[in-house]
Amino acid sequence: MLDSHGIGLFALCRPLPAYPLKSKAVEQLDQLLCVRKSLSASLASFELQARELAHAAPALEPVVAALQAQKEAVDSSLQH
Repeated sequence: MLDSHGIGLFALCRPLPAYPLKSKAVEQLDQLLCVRKSLSASLASFELQARELAHAAPALEPVVAALQAQKEAVDSSLQH
């Protein structure tokens, strides 16, 4: 039977490969893509709410505009 103690002992007798670290450029790109994904999801959600909630649409307009501007800024950063 194999348990966590046995796996730990096995790991101690084997050299472990180095954990791959992302380069600075890849890490930056990864973080910008993560932010863009979040901005896009939020933007889609607020646009849907603005369409469905007619009385709340005026309050959501500045939110949608700000999210769109942020998304465009991130897109600009990704292109450089």
